Amino acid sequence: MSSTNIASDALMSTLNAGWNTTTEDSTTDNNTLDQNTFMTLLLTQLQNQDPTKPMDSTEYLAQLAQFTNVTELQNLRSTVEDLSSSLQASQTVAASNLVGHLVMVEGKQGYLLSNYTLDGQVELGKAADAVNVKISDSSGQLVRTLNLGAQNAGTIDFSWDGKNSSGTDLAAGLYRFSVETVTDGTTGTATTVLPLPVQSVTVGDAKKATEMTLNVPGLSEGLTLGEIRRIL
Repeated sequence: MSSTNIASDALMSTLNAGWNTTTEDSTTDNNTLDQNTFMTLLLTQLQNQDPTKPMDSTEYLAQLAQFTNVTELQNLRSTVEDLSSSLQASQTVAASNLVGHLVMVEGKQGYLLSNYTLDGQVELGKAADAVNVKISDSSGQLVRTLNLGAQNAGTIDFSWDGKNSSGTDLAAGLYRFSVETVTDGTTGTATTVLPLPVQSVTVGDAKKATEMTLNVPGLSEGLTLGEIRRIL
C-alpha cells in the first residue's frame, strides 16, 4: 500500500471519529470541535506522509487560521459584552443614587419645591441691554417676570422665590420659563437651564440599544445621564 493511501485511510478514520463525536455530543461547541478536528487532521496528515513526497498542508493551515480568527473574534465579542454589562451596572448604581435629587437640565420647565427657591440659569450667546425671565404656570398664565437687567454674554444665574407678582406663595410643581432679551432695540431669546427632580430610573437594554433614562416630571421620554448639567 502506498504512503498516499495510508495517509488517506488515516484521514478518513480521523474524519469518521470526529463525525461520531459530533453526533454523540450535540452540546459541544461547533467552532471548537471543527478547529480541533482540523488540527487532528493536520497532525495525522503529517504523521502518515511520505517524507520524500510531502503532502501540501497549506490549505489545512489556512483553514485552521480561519477558525483561530473566528475564535479570537468570539472571545473579543464576549469581552466587549462583559465590559458593556459592567458599565451598565455601574451607570445604574450611579443613576439610582440620583433618585430624590434635583438635576439641572437645559429646557423650558423647572420644578418648584415647597418652601424653596428655584435657582436657574440663562445662557446668553451675546451681550444684552435687558434680560427678562418670564415664568408661567401649568395653564400658561404669566405669574412672574424677573428683570435681570443688562448682562454680558455667558451664563447668568437667577433665583425665584416661588412668589407671583403680588407676593403670594405659589404651589409646588412645574413652571414654564422663557427669556426675552433686548439688544439695541431688538428682542431675542435665550436658553434656560432649570432644576427637575429625579423620581425613578428606567434601566436600558444594551442588546436593544436603549439607554438608561431618569424619569422626571414634565418629560415623558425622560433624561439620559449625558443631558444632566449639574446635580444639586
